[in-house]
Amino acid sequence: MNDNKKSSVMIIASIAVLVWIILSFVGMVYFAKHQKVPISIAILGQFFLVIGVFAIISGIKEKSLQPITILFPVVGIGMIAGGVVFQFAGKGVINQMEKILPILVLLIILTIGITVIISTIIRSKKLRQNCTYTTMATCVDMKTRWKEGRHYDCPIYEVSFQNERITLCDDVYTNYNRMHVGDQREVHLNPNNPRQFYEERAEKKNQIFKYIIGGIFTMFALLGIFSQIQ
Repeated sequence: MNDNKKSSVMIIASIAVLVWIILSFVGMVYFAKHQKVPISIAILGQFFLVIGVFAIISGIKEKSLQPITILFPVVGIGMIAGGVVFQFAGKGVINQMEKILPILVLLIILTIGITVIISTIIRSKKLRQNCTYTTMATCVDMKTRWKEGRHYDCPIYEVSFQNERITLCDDVYTNYNRMHVGDQREVHLNPNNPRQFYEERAEKKNQIFKYIIGGIFTMFALLGIFSQIQ
């Protein structure tokens, strides 16, 4: 596909996305004003679902999928199903849904928590299996992103590999791995794909953070489920 065709496709896709966003917003407002709030919730749910699916696909392609991303399509599906049921189902079905809804929400939270923990374990194991070449890396630059007045950094390393100087960056932005240009760290590379690497201290902190998040989700869900079945 040449550049002109790519540009045309991008323009058409951008217009389609813009039209979808506008129609979704108009639909939510219209049904809310006409006392059909559940339909507005279902429309918002399809928004979450589509955004979540695209985020998951992008994460898989870029090999940077975050487990928490799964929350978006799950919530979207739940909002769509709930909106449709509460709008069109009879009172008997709605009463049953109200009874099981808390358990369903807690089960979703539990699934997310367990997924975060398991995916972190699998990712760590694969990194250590693949990245067997150890060398010293020098921080040559820092990429920074700002969010809510706080800055998050991602170091850019330079290493020597097979008599070549290459730069490495995992595009993981944190505020707990403070580094400065010129700092040196030991990194572990995949000899078959040197762009895949990890730095031990940063990787451990990243794992601990994800374990804490996954653990909070899991414990909250288990306590909630326990209280519901008492």
